[in-house]
Amino acid sequence: MNVGPEIADILVIEPNPVVARRAARVLSAAASMATYAVIEEVEELARAGFSRARLVACNAELWPRASDWQANTAPKAHVMLWTQDNDRALIESCAKRTRVGAIVGWPRFLSTPRLWEVGQFARRAMVAKSVPTVEQLLEWGSTTRVWSPADSVEIEPIVSEVRALAESSSPHPRVADRVGECAYELLMNAVYDAPSLADGTPRYAMDRTQHVQLEDWERPTLQLATDGVRLALSATDPFGGLQRWHVFESIARGLSASATADGAGVVDSSRGGAGLGFFKMFSSASTLLVTVDRGRATEVTLFWDLDVHPRDLRAAPSSVHFWNV
Repeated sequence: MNVGPEIADILVIEPNPVVARRAARVLSAAASMATYAVIEEVEELARAGFSRARLVACNAELWPRASDWQANTAPKAHVMLWTQDNDRALIESCAKRTRVGAIVGWPRFLSTPRLWEVGQFARRAMVAKSVPTVEQLLEWGSTTRVWSPADSVEIEPIVSEVRALAESSSPHPRVADRVGECAYELLMNAVYDAPSLADGTPRYAMDRTQHVQLEDWERPTLQLATDGVRLALSATDPFGGLQRWHVFESIARGLSASATADGAGVVDSSRGGAGLGFFKMFSSASTLLVTVDRGRATEVTLFWDLDVHPRDLRAAPSSVHFWNV
């Protein structure tokens, strides 16, 4: 319901009124018909207040002027930004702004940001204990395959299976290559980097060449799911140790390195652990969605739009979502 600023639970800040109204309707529906207000200019914030807002969705071009208002007037609001560029400065500025839960890529060939991303953000932010499964984020009738490696030897065979399934699901062979590369990165992170001792010290991350045999309770889960329109790849580990800064720093460093004339620095193995792996996954897929239940589980999920040619995907901005539950 579109209401006045004094009672709006959701605030949309977007200069295109058609996009703003459509996004607001999706946000409201996903948030159990929460009330919403739409504004086109940041200057309206000072006049109207909007102190009740619990969710703010904002065009990233307006965020530099809206961020101070959010910090001072609605500091507990969940924030989602949408952008038509992979902006390193934006990623860096949001790394420590923990209320910014998502930076949603808005490809120029789409009339709005991806509305399924908009809706799932609102559901998570506004509905208690609402963490959607991979299947719930795809269309009805999707199919899922699941693996749970017991040791490092199983990584390569699983990646081969994942790539073969992705190739049969996608009209573009390059997508299958990217899915396979991301499956390898996800499994290496889950098998080598995630396991830790009680004090948080990594058990295996210092040597990614050693053979690792996992205890039953340490085993990660890898899922591949598709509805024929999108393909999702998700890895879950039972440790919940991934930090927000790790994801955002990896993406920011990768964007900075890729902006150089020769791309020098994009490949980086000097730090161990995930390094620039999150940048590689972010730039390979259309959406990177991270959910951390601290000390219990980390889930990293990637989505590809199967109807988008890889050439167009390379030029389109990617999305990053990060949630602590």
